[in-house]
Amino acid sequence: MKFHEFPYQRPSLETVEKDFLQCVTQFKEASDLEAAIEVMQQINAIRTEFETQREIAMIRMTIDTTDEFYQAEQDYFDEVSPIYE
Repeated sequence: MKFHEFPYQRPSLETVEKDFLQCVTQFKEASDLEAAIEVMQQINAIRTEFETQREIAMIRMTIDTTDEFYQAEQDYFDEVSPIYE
């Protein structure tokens, strides 16, 4: 797959936060190591998806700095990344 074929969809910070907090609760309530590992894998998947979309937006904006769509996406990530982190 070529880079321009990678799908891009802006992640919702609200959804990421909701899913992450739900996983934290599940992690705290995990009855055994296997359940805890499964939840950590879910947390890592949430993080990977957010960070992948952030990187795709950043690279595409860098490739064409006149692209208003990806400039707006970069602005979005500049705003929400500190909250995410």
